[in-house]
Amino acid sequence: MDVTFTENEEGETQNQDGEDGDQQRDEEGEDEYAEEDVNAGKEDVNAGEEDVHAGEEDVHTEDVNAGEEDELSRENGDTEFIADDAKYSNKLAASRPNSGSGSSTRSSIAKQTAFNDSNSSASLRKRHVRDRMGRNALHLAAEKPHDPGVFEQLVRAAGPKMLAERDASYRTPRDIARSLQHHDNVKEIDFYVCSLAAEDKVDELRYLVLQGYTDLFDAEDADGDDIFAVADKNQRKKAAVMLQEASVYEERREWMNRAITVGSLPHVQYIADAPDVIIGRDTKGRLPIHLATLLERKDIMNFLANKAPVTLSVGDNLGRTPLHYAMAVEGVEEVAKILIQAGAKRTIKDLRGKMPSFYFMKRDEIIQMMNELYEQEKKQ
Repeated sequence: MDVTFTENEEGETQNQDGEDGDQQRDEEGEDEYAEEDVNAGKEDVNAGEEDVHAGEEDVHTEDVNAGEEDELSRENGDTEFIADDAKYSNKLAASRPNSGSGSSTRSSIAKQTAFNDSNSSASLRKRHVRDRMGRNALHLAAEKPHDPGVFEQLVRAAGPKMLAERDASYRTPRDIARSLQHHDNVKEIDFYVCSLAAEDKVDELRYLVLQGYTDLFDAEDADGDDIFAVADKNQRKKAAVMLQEASVYEERREWMNRAITVGSLPHVQYIADAPDVIIGRDTKGRLPIHLATLLERKDIMNFLANKAPVTLSVGDNLGRTPLHYAMAVEGVEEVAKILIQAGAKRTIKDLRGKMPSFYFMKRDEIIQMMNELYEQEKKQ
């Protein structure tokens, strides 16, 4: 499976006004940011009627700015490992559905996804922003029940990109709907995914696979057929072949993560012969180079960084690049040096507006991820 690196997905932007100025401002605002990060989740969930009046404004002013910066970055030619979003978003329905007068959440989401005045997927992408907890409009919509047809159209308008994005707890919109037992929302997501196979939309399916969307293989259509059967019964040979390849890819990705965890460079090099494995995400939104950096596997980092330099600018589920991780590890000097020499940029910001230098002082999040990996390793 080939894939083209084209645009910056995670709201990662480069600040050309100088690293020193931004770094100073970032450090001066550490206490303020830290307090905002702790309360960000509750503020978003309890926004209520404020979201309705907010209209097309994002949940956070910083996120709106991040969206604008993201557009600017794309104009400046920033690269990323996903294909053109134009391939992945379906057109909105010709008319706006009547979502009822008692649902502020539905009204807010409708505005956020350009469901009110425009029927173009391009408008949806332009307004596509994520909050400080990594959630997009579809995450928020998945939290609530909806009138018949409303969530279906939101899913189709959002497309694979929003569907595959993970929040701070590594959850996709489907994960959220399932955890809250909104079974109708789960079904609509699965129906949409199966429709991609039925319509032989191989690029969209490939995108989901590379984004670590493993629920792809659990999806069933209205007849109860899984996605493999959907491709077969609709005689979609390209989709059927791609899905079979995706199953093999999933195994390779697990082997890659395992090889990095145990620090086996020869195994990493062998598995990397299938290039998609290097640029594909796991179920936590990380690329292999994120994992190698987190575990300080220097020889593996050097190999991955030189084999696919573009991954140095790709963020995780919260837009953190490998260099963001490097600033929080014990061997920061050696680890960061490997990434910077390979081309990592020190001015890229994550979804919270933090540059890598921020995590040199505020290491808690990265340390927590390390501890999670160590605990996982003990269980295996």
